[in-house]
Amino acid sequence: MKDIKFLWDETKDAWLRETRGVGFADVVEALINGTALADIQSPKRKNQRMIVFRARDYVHVAPYVIDVNIYFFKTIYPDRNLHAKYGS
Repeated sequence: MKDIKFLWDETKDAWLRETRGVGFADVVEALINGTALADIQSPKRKNQRMIVFRARDYVHVAPYVIDVNIYFFKTIYPDRNLHAKYGS
């Protein structure tokens, strides 16, 4: 994790925090703390992967693209199917 950089659109992050109560810093925190539930391939986009993590007592997904050592987060959304799989 030392050489990896995390990037995102600040406007999108502010919107996510306001509307969904979760932001990209929460994803990074889950990755650094080792609490991310999974890092899976996107079933719809071959160039994207998804971090699965818990926020506000629900499982959320953060799709991202990776270029060498840069993760660029696209959005965050709650996912009921993954909540059924990874939720408690």
